[in-house]
Amino acid sequence: MRFRWGTTELVLFSIPLAERSPSPAMLNPLTQHLSPAERAVVELASRGYRNAEIARRRATAVATTKKQLESAYRKRRVGSRAGS
Repeated sequence: MRFRWGTTELVLFSIPLAERSPSPAMLNPLTQHLSPAERAVVELASRGYRNAEIARRRATAVATTKKQLESAYRKRRVGSRAGS
């Protein structure tokens, strides 16, 4: 992102989740079958973020976050966040 204020230009860079070192939860082979959105939500959940925090970070509704986590749990054959 580039911001310009008068003659000063500020350039911000963000590092996508995919470029960060993966958490142990993401090294599970079952994770490969998740959609990109499900992977992102599982990654944040595995780092200890709550549903509301995940939704805010991803600019989605809390209900969307819950559905994506439920879908990921179903695909990974776990029943809850603790099992993921």
